Amino acid sequence: MAKKVSLDRRIELHLLDKPYVKVTSLIDVRYVDEALVTWKGTKQNYPQLGLLLAIDLSCNKLTGEIPEELNSLEELVALNLSRNFFTGKILQKIGHLRQLEVLDLSRNKFSGSIPTSLSELTFLSILDLSYNDLSGKIPTSTQLQSFDPSSFSHNRGLCGPPISPNCSMVEPPPRKPAVGGEEYCDEFMKWFHTGMGLGFAVGFWGFCSVMFFKRSWRHSYYRYMDNAKDWVYVSFVLLKARFVRRIKALSTRCD
Repeated sequence: MAKKVSLDRRIELHLLDKPYVKVTSLIDVRYVDEALVTWKGTKQNYPQLGLLLAIDLSCNKLTGEIPEELNSLEELVALNLSRNFFTGKILQKIGHLRQLEVLDLSRNKFSGSIPTSLSELTFLSILDLSYNDLSGKIPTSTQLQSFDPSSFSHNRGLCGPPISPNCSMVEPPPRKPAVGGEEYCDEFMKWFHTGMGLGFAVGFWGFCSVMFFKRSWRHSYYRYMDNAKDWVYVSFVLLKARFVRRIKALSTRCD
């Protein structure tokens, strides 16, 4: 890295051509030791960095997991992988990026818990892990608990400060279902429907078998059905006749 030259550091390139020399050039290059970056609508000033190291791959359609080699970029200051389709877990050794000040992994499909090494990033000033599938307790540290709850929002499995006082409010301890609980009812209804179907099949085919092999029963059944049909027919005719008489009687009274 080049040596710092002044308080007002900027890139300067001086090319001096001497008319009396055929080819003479002097190049004086000084690097920027201060950077102004616009991040999420806010201008962030990074003084005394030497060379600002930032990775911004946001708003692409990148898939897969974050490569482990990213942990070796120990001078990384800003990392933005938001609005992609990354999966898997957040790097467990992300705490090795000691200089990291901005981390945006929002709107991906990261799962698992937030690595505890994230609490070791003492320079972290902007964090956004929202809209993922993260779960578990947020690591405890003064740094992480100081962020706004929106930095962890829309991760239904996350719990703990700053989004909730404790995890018991988000993830109640598992308990055995009660005897009259939903699981018991589902099991009962499953066996009830199975038994009802088997009973219908056995009864139907048993009845058909008896009617087929037992002639006397078959004749008795047909006789019973004929009598039932006649009874229904006679009842309907009598009811119709009674109804017609009442209609005629009402019409006569009206006249």
